[in-house]
Amino acid sequence: MKQTALKSGLILVVLMGLFGWWNCSKPLPVVFFKDAEPGLKHITAAGLREDVEFLSSPVLEGRQAGTRGYNKAAEYVAQRFEEIGLKPVAGNSFYQPFTIEANTIHTAACRAYLPTGQKLVFNLGDDFMCRGFCGSGHVTAPIVFCGYGVSSPENGYDDYANIDVDGKIVLVFKQAPPWQPKGPGWGELSVARPMANAAKAHGAVGLIMVSRPNDNPPAKVIGSVYHGPGAATPDFPQIHLELAAARELLAGQEITLSALQSQIDSTHSAASRALNVTVEMNFEVDYDSTAPTMNVAAMLEGSDPELKNEYVIL
Repeated sequence: MKQTALKSGLILVVLMGLFGWWNCSKPLPVVFFKDAEPGLKHITAAGLREDVEFLSSPVLEGRQAGTRGYNKAAEYVAQRFEEIGLKPVAGNSFYQPFTIEANTIHTAACRAYLPTGQKLVFNLGDDFMCRGFCGSGHVTAPIVFCGYGVSSPENGYDDYANIDVDGKIVLVFKQAPPWQPKGPGWGELSVARPMANAAKAHGAVGLIMVSRPNDNPPAKVIGSVYHGPGAATPDFPQIHLELAAARELLAGQEITLSALQSQIDSTHSAASRALNVTVEMNFEVDYDSTAPTMNVAAMLEGSDPELKNEYVIL
């Protein structure tokens, strides 16, 4: 096959922070590149592996946009671009700055106190994950089960009707109800932020999400920063609890999460109830609504005098 030169320009934009979620407080390494080759000579299996290993390494703390881990990753990519001969898209910088929400979670602890006197200590990573925009707070309160965490009279469904959650921690299914309501639909009512805002509006002091137990298979626990629309709740702890841990939490109760889901899904009616369990949540978080961050953009200039002013964006 004949190899031809690129005649139009090629713009590369790197968005590294879309899937990060965690930021801690440890020193980050400084990375230097040695003997970098320009162009195609630089694209090797070993080089690609080196890039991926660094950009996915724990030292970047998840690369959440707006945090120092993301900034270090951006510096790494910009240096790579420069060394292989790419040019900035605009001006003299590879960076396109803007602001974004960012959350730095310093401490995260959760434990439960059963009516038998037993204490359960849930471990971060094994038993639960913080939601990416989990808020700060040290609260100890009884648990109230509130179905899907939806308060939507326009859809003919309200998990908070006829239940007192004031000063309580709410336990809800993370996913939306698996049936279509007669109203406008669930939309984003079952996304983390609208669910947190609904719980807080009814007086709750924290939110525990669990995956629907009857799904095959149930959704895995994640610490996603996708939170949906609405105002942030930086003083409202939110976690996603593993189903195994949730079953321990509800051991000795008169009903199981699986039975509760079956009841709600079959009747399309709320089955909210107080539970005879107390949970302690202790989270220290720094939230910034306008954290500075950036895209990293570079250009490989084309060879044709006219076509090089046209661009392909990757």
